[in-house]
Amino acid sequence: MIWPGNKDLGEEIFVKAKNLINGKLQQRISELKSENKELKKRLGMEDIGQLAFLLADCWRSDLNPNEKNQTLSVDDPLYGRIPIEKEISLLMRHPIIARLDHIAQLSFSRREFPSSTHTRLSHSLGVSKLMENAYITIFRHNKYYTPKGENNFDIKLKEVNEITLKAKIVGLLHDIGHGPFSHNVDRIVGYRHGIQHSPDKIRSEKYIKEYLQDILIKCGASDEEIINIMKKNIMEKKGQNPFDRLTSQLIDSDCDMDRLDFLVRDSHFTGLPVGEINVMALIDEIVPFKEDEEYHLCFRESSIEYLKDMIYAYTSCLLYTSPS
Repeated sequence: MIWPGNKDLGEEIFVKAKNLINGKLQQRISELKSENKELKKRLGMEDIGQLAFLLADCWRSDLNPNEKNQTLSVDDPLYGRIPIEKEISLLMRHPIIARLDHIAQLSFSRREFPSSTHTRLSHSLGVSKLMENAYITIFRHNKYYTPKGENNFDIKLKEVNEITLKAKIVGLLHDIGHGPFSHNVDRIVGYRHGIQHSPDKIRSEKYIKEYLQDILIKCGASDEEIINIMKKNIMEKKGQNPFDRLTSQLIDSDCDMDRLDFLVRDSHFTGLPVGEINVMALIDEIVPFKEDEEYHLCFRESSIEYLKDMIYAYTSCLLYTSPS
């Protein structure tokens, strides 16, 4: 070290400063060790790391037994208000669903778009709402097509409510397999476990089987039928209900409610106008087609312009990576 005018004085000051810093550092390390020891004692744990694992694993716990079925509602910037029926309110409160509120929808993109604070939970609630809107519209129009032409539904109100409720459950659960930072980390975890395609969907199936069986029964559904519906358009067998395949296509297809919600939601929270599409107009154009005793997702010819808007928005969303 060179000190202008007095080399010895400069070295003396440097040594004193170094000793002072080292002394303060050792004092702080000693304080932290003491605090750590006291914390371990109070928690009754040998290793503070156990606490971290305990906290990280809390979402696997069962639902609080004191929770009661009651109608809920969530205010949403896109759809106004999202009602959660009493039948599925316990599912909404389950820790494995609640954890989605701590997973950013756009992962690392928040570094580029600080206003994109929305989560996987808000997206899942939005998809659940659109699934409900789709079936409300389908049954309001009361029309479906077969190779022979137009027909009307012959269905009771109770069955309509059951179909719609099941669709809402599928919308709420479709993303529960995502981990922290969503797709970015999902792919890494998938490669480590030899899963190269949609590891989040495989984990969704696992979580539904292991943690949600009992609560789904209380909601009037079963883990088997929900998992079967969530398989991408290729159901292993015909659904228990002729609408199951339609529900499957509404949640996962080239024009599904999942895609519609994340396009408009991501657009809203990032400020990018590319996702500004008329969601309700497109839903209004849905008309089921019945074949082999199952209903399939189709749209009227008048929906072409809306579909073009959605395809353009989706393509732009994939191409647009950074404002810089």
